[in-house]
Amino acid sequence: MSLLTQGNARSLYTWVLYLLFFLSGATGLIYEIMWNRKLTLIFGSTVYSVTTILTVFFAGLALGAYLIGRRVDHVRSPLYLYIGLEFAIGLFGFASPLLFGAIDWSHSLLYPFLGDTPVRLTALRFALSFIALLIPTTLLGATLPVLVKLVAKNDAGVAESAGRLYAVNSLGAALGTLLAATSLIPLLGVNGSLYLAGFINIAIAVFAWLVFKKEAREKAVQQPAARYFHNGVQKYILTLFGVAGFISMAYQVAWFRLLIQITGTSVYTFGLMLSIFIAGVGLGSAASTRLLPKIRSVVGMLVLVEILASVYSLLSVSYFDSLPAFYVSLSLGLAGFSSEVFSPFFLELLSKAFIATIVFLIPTLMFGAAFPLVATVFAQRSADSGRDVGVVYAVNTVGGVLGSFLGGFVFLPILGTQVTIAVMGVAGVLLATAIAMPLAERGIRIVAPVGSVFFIALSVLIYSPWNPLLIDAGPYWLRYPNAASMIESQMSKHLHYYREGVNVNVSVTGSLTEPDTITINGKPMASTLLTDVANQYLLGHLPMLLHPNPQDSMVIGLGAGMTFGALLRHGGLTDVIEISPEIVEGARQFARYNRSALD
Repeated sequence: MSLLTQGNARSLYTWVLYLLFFLSGATGLIYEIMWNRKLTLIFGSTVYSVTTILTVFFAGLALGAYLIGRRVDHVRSPLYLYIGLEFAIGLFGFASPLLFGAIDWSHSLLYPFLGDTPVRLTALRFALSFIALLIPTTLLGATLPVLVKLVAKNDAGVAESAGRLYAVNSLGAALGTLLAATSLIPLLGVNGSLYLAGFINIAIAVFAWLVFKKEAREKAVQQPAARYFHNGVQKYILTLFGVAGFISMAYQVAWFRLLIQITGTSVYTFGLMLSIFIAGVGLGSAASTRLLPKIRSVVGMLVLVEILASVYSLLSVSYFDSLPAFYVSLSLGLAGFSSEVFSPFFLELLSKAFIATIVFLIPTLMFGAAFPLVATVFAQRSADSGRDVGVVYAVNTVGGVLGSFLGGFVFLPILGTQVTIAVMGVAGVLLATAIAMPLAERGIRIVAPVGSVFFIALSVLIYSPWNPLLIDAGPYWLRYPNAASMIESQMSKHLHYYREGVNVNVSVTGSLTEPDTITINGKPMASTLLTDVANQYLLGHLPMLLHPNPQDSMVIGLGAGMTFGALLRHGGLTDVIEISPEIVEGARQFARYNRSALD
């Protein structure tokens, strides 16, 4: 008797697929982090390079969900297709080091012909990233609609299957992110991590074939009785879900910029924040899926989750500049528990995780909860489950790509972090109203706009601009003995300059009459202390004095411009490389010390 005809065995079959998809999610984020690491070594780690890489990565995911999702409803064995996808992903994982070696060679070969024009270089990097990542990311994106086709056996089960799979894959991705950032690179290196991920994907494929090969052979294509066309309401909800993806990723960019000021910029910190963000999405999807049978109004619930995410952000954003002081208190409090079981490093990560949880756990839970709700509206037939779930995932992903791009390149430099978060909060409230007005029950249609106006007005009333001195205090430098007094000391300073740019936040602080410190992302980079000034001058003077006949020189990283100014005193040609214009403007505040080198 076929395994698929037995209820208990059928349940086991489904949960095994969930487990495999959990592991697949973990490898997906390992690939993303390692591929990003590989390409930044080739292209550089500017925000333009990283954004180009991530845009191509997520565009591939969306393309795979859309293209393969449209085909999976018509293949004879979706299980064989899934096995093939996992096997092919694993092969790309193993081949990645060779592939990126070829990309490096191509970049080195073509670079001299393009010069240093940013547009040309970005186009080259986009093209090479596209070549490197398109096929594997398309395969990764295809796995969700294929598995929905395998798991959903009736019309009522499509949204629940999609929600569970999305949750399981996201939780696996969170684990993969955490492992990649904290353990795999130090233990295995980038290439070793890629080989491990490739091995896991191939093992998934082999295991699925050994366990389910009989079902794969017996599985027949399920032909729809008639072609199904989505109505205007479904398309409207789908479009707004793309907008929700835009808002969520613009939030992420702004939240991460805020948190690096407080918790630092190490790879451990970034991996921790990203894993919490993804885990929140996964847990939200899991909770929403579990509640689906009890939800009387899916549209009403969708309005509610969008309202909750936005209202939390709107009402809490004005108080985030109190987080540095809270982080210091929390970290110093936890330091008392340091022992052989709880290392200082672990307790430091725990403090950072708690701060990240305060900032975005509730909104990310709501982001994840929206996916099965939208799937309930748009994906209503098991015969078309692969196509419909693929479209839902693709539209949300494309919105996320646009939100990440505009958030980093437009909103943060123009609006700043706090206003960006607030604007996205308002956009989310308006999105909830846009969902409610034409579609929800009469009561919700009345409450939603009234509530939106109330919460927007309340957020305006309580809005208080962040104090840059607090945001830029650099509390993650807890290794200093005077960490407890850092915030108090920072508040006694005068702010001479503060700018948020595409790459960094820069502040210049000092006494009322004279600046003494330039800080980048919360980290003091140069100061007018005697020891700092001596070091910066000597970095310029010593090589010029020791060289028998110096003709030219170059400084990488401007800082306060003191080393640059020292080099200029020796004559000859001196260049300085600085990717952030905000730092250049900050260095002008130290004209007395860099001898007006920038004028």
